Amino acid sequence: MGLQPMPHGGDIPGIDADAERRNALALLGAIVAFCISAYQSANELRYAISGVTAEAIVGRVSEVREPSRGRPKRFLRAEVRFDEQGAPRDAVIRAPLGTPLTAGERADVQFIPGRADWVRLAGQRAYGWMALFAVSVTWIVWSLLRLAREANQPIGKSRRRR
Repeated sequence: MGLQPMPHGGDIPGIDADAERRNALALLGAIVAFCISAYQSANELRYAISGVTAEAIVGRVSEVREPSRGRPKRFLRAEVRFDEQGAPRDAVIRAPLGTPLTAGERADVQFIPGRADWVRLAGQRAYGWMALFAVSVTWIVWSLLRLAREANQPIGKSRRRR
């Protein structure tokens, strides 16, 4: 008794190929979401561990419309100057519209020392990415547990007589 050939179309009796394909695509989507959100969450962790808060003087502030696939993204672009270990440092930050930034005023910024582009307004956090990370980890663990449970189920007796 050897291996039996696959039925025409690749369907295996007793297995719902469409459901398995949907599950595989959902798992792939969760893995992609996991990778992107893990990177963004790691950035948040960098700010939490290495971030320094400083008082900055706001320079020029302008509203920016950045083209995107759907609706254009709109945000504030502000030039700021602050001290990093006694030396003045200039940076450009992005802030949501409606953020009270006015040229000449002071604002708290958070930055990573020695990293040129790692400056943001203090209190600006990416909670959405961290939530997506938690959801994607949960989905992947649940999918792997379900897969392990199915793989360890005993195989039913064959109806075919020998």
